[in-house]
Amino acid sequence: QDIQPVLVNAREGYAIRSRIRKMNHAFKMNGCYLSPVLSDIMLRYEYPEEGLCPGWIYRKNNLEEQAELAAECMGALKPFFPVKGTGNPSETLYLGFRKMPDQGPVRMLFVTDHDFDGRLPSLSWEYYGTGFWKPLNPADETGNFARTGEVAFSGLPEAEKLSLFGKELYWIRIQDKEGAYKARGAARPCLNAIYMNAVRVHTVKSGLKEYFTMERYESGASFSLLNRNIHSLQVWVLENRIHGKEELKAFREEGRLEEIRDEDGTLLETWVQWQETDQFLHHSPRDRCYQSDANEGKIYFGGGLHGAIPAPGVPGGIQVRYSIGGGKNCNLPAEAVNGLELSAGFITMVKNPLPLSGGYDRETAKEAEARAGRALCHRFQAVTGEDYLALAMEAGKSMEKSACFSGIDQEGRKKPGTITMVFLKKDYHSGGRFFEELRREIQETLEPCLPVGMVFGQNLFIREPVLVRIELALTVQVKSFSLMFSVRGEIEKTLKRFLDPVLGNFDGRGWEIGSLPDQMQLETLIKGVKGVLFLKSCVVFACLDNEAGKPEVDLKRMEHNPFVLPVSGKHQVFLEVC
Repeated sequence: QDIQPVLVNAREGYAIRSRIRKMNHAFKMNGCYLSPVLSDIMLRYEYPEEGLCPGWIYRKNNLEEQAELAAECMGALKPFFPVKGTGNPSETLYLGFRKMPDQGPVRMLFVTDHDFDGRLPSLSWEYYGTGFWKPLNPADETGNFARTGEVAFSGLPEAEKLSLFGKELYWIRIQDKEGAYKARGAARPCLNAIYMNAVRVHTVKSGLKEYFTMERYESGASFSLLNRNIHSLQVWVLENRIHGKEELKAFREEGRLEEIRDEDGTLLETWVQWQETDQFLHHSPRDRCYQSDANEGKIYFGGGLHGAIPAPGVPGGIQVRYSIGGGKNCNLPAEAVNGLELSAGFITMVKNPLPLSGGYDRETAKEAEARAGRALCHRFQAVTGEDYLALAMEAGKSMEKSACFSGIDQEGRKKPGTITMVFLKKDYHSGGRFFEELRREIQETLEPCLPVGMVFGQNLFIREPVLVRIELALTVQVKSFSLMFSVRGEIEKTLKRFLDPVLGNFDGRGWEIGSLPDQMQLETLIKGVKGVLFLKSCVVFACLDNEAGKPEVDLKRMEHNPFVLPVSGKHQVFLEVC
C-alpha cells in the first residue's frame, strides 16, 4: 500500500526488485558461481469490482504528454499505438538550448566519470536548422567522450527551434550512426556534467613589473624580485644609445623592441628585451643576455667580458616583467575560484566546477641529485624497464607510483615484445580524469629515447592502475558501551590508513602496483585495533573505482591482475557490547 515511484533504467515507475545480497555457500565449478537464472516472468492481477470505462486516455512518450478521448481510441477501426518511439534508430544524446547559440565560439566542458585509453567510437554531431538536421563539426578534445575536455564550435546562425520531448528549443544531437555501442560488451562513456562557456585556466598571476637601477659598472650584478616561484620572466633594458638600422630592424622582427614616443612622434625611450641564457661563458661582451633563478626570484647579468652589462646610472633602466604561480598549493578544490581580479565584459560569474590539478613544487637538491644519478645510468636511451621509468619521470613530478611490465600489454595479457608502463597520479582521488594529459607528456619525453621498432600503441603502452575500492561490513564486540564511538572511529581510521595506496600497508610505505590485501590480512588488522575484543563477522566488498558505474568484482580474482592497487571505501562497522 505504501509503494512509491522510483527511477529505474532511466524511467520512473513502480518497481519490485529481487537481488542477491550475499552468498554464504557459493561453491565454484569451473571458475563460475552457481546462481539462479531467470528465464520468464508471469504476472496475474484482477479487479474485484466491475471496472469503469475510461473517459480519457493519457499518453506520455519521450517526455511529451498527450490526452485523447477514450471513445476515439477504443472501439474505433483505426489502430491505437500507446507507445511511440523517437523515429531515430541510432543511440542519440540530445542537447537543448533556450537561446540560440548563434555567436561563437561556443565552448562546452563535458565531464566524464573516468578516462578511457585511446578514443571511443566516432560520433556524429548535428543541429536542427532550416527545416532539417545539418552536420556540425566541432573541435572535440574529449575523443568522443573518452575523457573530460572541451567541445567547441563557431556558432549556429541558421539554427531553428524544434519541439522535442515536450520542449521547444534549439537542438543539437550526437548520434552513434555506425551502431558501435550496440555491440555486446562495448565500453560506454558516463557523463557526469556539462558546463557552458568553459575555458582553460592556469593558476598563474601575471602582469607583475619591477624596475631596477644599475648603480655602477660592475661585474656579476644581481637583483632580487619581491616574489619567488617565478613562472615566466622577461627582462627589458632602457638603451638610449643610437642603434644601427640593421640592429633595429632585427629587434623589430624578433619583437624585442619597444619605442616610446610623444604626441609629436619624437622618440623618448627605447627598450630592448634581453635574452636568457644558461651560461655566460659562450657569450661575447656585446651579447644582451642574463640568467635567472626562478626558485629564489633573482636575475644575474654578465661581467662585461662574457655578456653585456646594462648602462649604469639610468634610473629604472631595468624593467622585469614576470608572472608567478604553480606548485601544489595551486591545486585548488572545486568552487575555490569564484571571482575575477579585473572586470570583463558580459562576465558576471566565474567558478571552477572541477578541482585544479597538475601543479607540483620544483625539485629539491636531493631530487635533482637522484635525477642526475638516473641520467648517468640510462644516458637518455631506453633499454631496461628502469630506464623507461626514469625517462618518464623527466616528464614531470605528478606521478606518485610507477611500474614497468615487460611482455604484457595494456589489458594484462601476455604478449612478447611489448612493454606496459603504469603510473599513479598524485591526484588519483579525482577519479582518473586528466590522465591523457600525463600520457601525452610522457610520450613526448620518451619518443626520442626509444629503440627502433618500439611504437606507442603497438609495442609500448602507458596506462593508469586499476584502482580497487575495498569496503568492509564488520560486526565487532567491545567491552563496554563507553568504548563504542572511539572504537568505531579507530577502526575507520585504521582501515583508511592501511588501504592508502601511497602511505598504507603494514609498513606505511604503500602498496606496490599489482598487490592487494586479502581477507586474512584485513581481519588481522581489525583484531589488532585497541578496544576490539572479538571480530564476529567480516564481509569484504570490492569494486573498480575507475570504471563507469563502479562494477563489483571478486577480490580473489583481481589479485591476478598485474595493474591493481587498493583504495579505501566507505565501511560499515556494527558494534556489540559483550
